[in-house]
Amino acid sequence: MTRRDFIGLNLAAAAAVSIEPWPILAQSAVKDSSAPWMDASLPSAERARLLAAAMTPTEQAGQLLNYDGGKSIDWLAEHQVGSFLNRQGSTLAGLACELRKRHRLHVPVLFALDCIHGHGLAEDLGGTIFPSPLAMAASFDPEQARRMGRVTADEMVAAGLRWTYAPNIDVAHDLRFGRIEETLGEDTFIWWERWGRQSSKGCKAIQFIRA
Repeated sequence: MTRRDFIGLNLAAAAAVSIEPWPILAQSAVKDSSAPWMDASLPSAERARLLAAAMTPTEQAGQLLNYDGGKSIDWLAEHQVGSFLNRQGSTLAGLACELRKRHRLHVPVLFALDCIHGHGLAEDLGGTIFPSPLAMAASFDPEQARRMGRVTADEMVAAGLRWTYAPNIDVAHDLRFGRIEETLGEDTFIWWERWGRQSSKGCKAIQFIRA
């Protein structure tokens, strides 16, 4: 995927972003109905093209940035960050609203969370934490993979999140890799046919669940 493709995908997602699960975002979002990319009757790709044409190179480059939401709001706004992670609930909603207000073209930001074996930041909400993917792969039970992905998706949507960095389908060959426990091991059959495919099916439900 080229840099241009990635920017286009980011902008298409932003142009078509659904803010239904978080009413606060809908209430606080700055809307300029005169902007051509705000025309909901146009295809998402066309809206993204129009929006990209109106952006400066610095604003376009910002769409390549995915940063930790723990940075200050001033830093995130200054660097035109297109997406962020590691925040949830009212903190996430407030940050997303404020960043959109501060953007010259009021482009919505995207937000995600690293939920590779459960909603890891939801312990205080009763979120489910599963064993690491490497341990789960050792169960040789693909149905458990699908169920784990679906439970994670349900709990993420309940917390206002619809983008997860999961499953990790890297094939691990070197024990020096710092996140080897997040992989499914080095066996490609287990990696995809037995576990990766089913885990993906469960996680994909995050796109369709109604909050």
